[in-house]
Amino acid sequence: MLKDILHFRRAVRYYAPTPISEEKVRECLKLATLAPTGFNMQLYELYHITDKALLEKL
Repeated sequence: MLKDILHFRRAVRYYAPTPISEEKVRECLKLATLAPTGFNMQLYELYHITDKALLEKL
């Protein structure tokens, strides 16, 4: 099954305009911190930006 998924994956160019719940975003960010990194150093920062004006600036 994983082999099939990896063979047929695609780039997503359209995202649904419906917002994701704050709880779900927090859960995803929490799980992302469990991903392995080089030398297990976790040299990254995660931001959840909801302000449209700030997002445009970035």
